[in-house]
Amino acid sequence: MELLHHYTTCCCVHVPGEHRRQLWTRQIVNTAFSQDYLLYQILAVSALHCFHQDRSREDLLAKAVKYRGLALQNINSILADMTAELCIPVFAFAGLSMVYAFAELVALHDSDAHNFDPIRHITQCLQQNFGINTVVHTYREDIQKTWASELININSDEEFDRLASSGLVFAQAAMLHSLINTHEQRPRWNSACHQALDVLLQTLQILMWRDEDHFTFHLINAWPSVLEPEFWELLEAKAPVALLVLSYFAALMSMRPKLWWFRLWPKLLFDGIEQILDVEWHEALAWPKTVVNNPSALTLTGSSGSARVPPQRHCD
Repeated sequence: MELLHHYTTCCCVHVPGEHRRQLWTRQIVNTAFSQDYLLYQILAVSALHCFHQDRSREDLLAKAVKYRGLALQNINSILADMTAELCIPVFAFAGLSMVYAFAELVALHDSDAHNFDPIRHITQCLQQNFGINTVVHTYREDIQKTWASELININSDEEFDRLASSGLVFAQAAMLHSLINTHEQRPRWNSACHQALDVLLQTLQILMWRDEDHFTFHLINAWPSVLEPEFWELLEAKAPVALLVLSYFAALMSMRPKLWWFRLWPKLLFDGIEQILDVEWHEALAWPKTVVNNPSALTLTGSSGSARVPPQRHCD
């Protein structure tokens, strides 16, 4: 009961919108009482959040691992015989699994800091995000007919349209695309890198404009859904062009410190990338390095000059 209470009162407090927050803390919890795998995943996330708040409580970490294991055991049979009736609890499970995957960094890094590979682990986390979007795409029509429709009806097309009409671009964009052209000349892989970078830079610009509590934070989780198989291949191989793009994702995560599951990631990921890329890439890494170390240092450049974006608020 302690973990369930903590989940409903603490874990989701930064989900934008009171109604959407209640869906995650009430409706999803009510659904979990009839779906063991979802209940176990809720308890796992709650225990891990408690451990983030008090690292001396190793019993909480043990509970998180235990409940995560039970959740995975129970979900296997569901996924093997998936039906539309289960699309909501499976979608909720997938979303909470993504949170757990990012948040477990604190445990994995502490237990094996010398061998922990942040790039490999972040790739696995991003692939979980991609899986969530697959569930939503497959069962979108079924989810739309239920109370959970608001959880997937987050349309940011207007944000991208506003950006397209603004004339503002990253000052570094041309340099980044040039590096991709120089180091990845195979057409499909080259195109996949350009696409991944374009959407990521647009997402960064949108989040710069918006308050930290604005619903556009979901774009961080949405980015993996646009990635082509060729980019995943480059990322898994730690190709320099993919790591360059990933360094800007580290900056993106640093812009929303209220999202506790991202909080430890930006610096650890960026440092891992910087250790691999040689001096040729350092100029391109300068902007994300600055943002990771100081997220308020955000500048966009447009045809009429520079535009200083208001500093982001930082909350515990």
